[in-house]
Amino acid sequence: MKSIGVRQGGFTLVELLVSMAIAAIVMAAVYSSYASQQRTYIVQEQVAQMQQNLRAALYHLERDVRMAGYNPSGNASAGIVLTPDFRLTKDENDNGTIGTDTNEDIIYRLEADALNPGRNNLVRRIQTASGAQSHVLAESIDAVNFVCLDENGATTTTPNAIRSVQISIVARTSRVDPGHTDTTIYRNFQNQVIYPPGGVYTGDAPRFRRNMLRVEVRCRNLGIL
Repeated sequence: MKSIGVRQGGFTLVELLVSMAIAAIVMAAVYSSYASQQRTYIVQEQVAQMQQNLRAALYHLERDVRMAGYNPSGNASAGIVLTPDFRLTKDENDNGTIGTDTNEDIIYRLEADALNPGRNNLVRRIQTASGAQSHVLAESIDAVNFVCLDENGATTTTPNAIRSVQISIVARTSRVDPGHTDTTIYRNFQNQVIYPPGGVYTGDAPRFRRNMLRVEVRCRNLGIL
């Protein structure tokens, strides 16, 4: 007597291949969405850090520039010097001498980051009688620009004529964004280029995201004696 087998249900090879293809397409879409969100998050984090850098630098600069020339005794010759670095002095302890207090003689300048070639940091250098002390005020700063104005709002390089200072700072993210190209021409209040899209841009430089903050600070203590 011939036995009758029970027919087993299942998938054909073609059905398996189609299912695998559909699953691969779905997984690729999920991964693409995840990767895109991850890149967006990283960019936003980098931009937020850059903004904090800019605000911190500008806060210290505004405070120091506003107090430049503080000189109650009239004997300290406090003020602002533009060369070779932007330097400001103030007689904070009212003793008629500059440099005996830790915040009386301050230099701002860009210095190369020893650990990150191609990156510059804004350094606040304090000159004292016992020596100079430097600390990094903000990292990844591409440009810092100072323009001094007299009482009529005209540009001046004469220390005794300075009444206000226009400050412009260009900062960048600490990491490149491969999908971004920076072509902005960064200018100060005088429409002078302080960081161009060409010339200084080499390698991955255009791939960094950047931002600039500008402010004009009135020096309260200059020209009042």
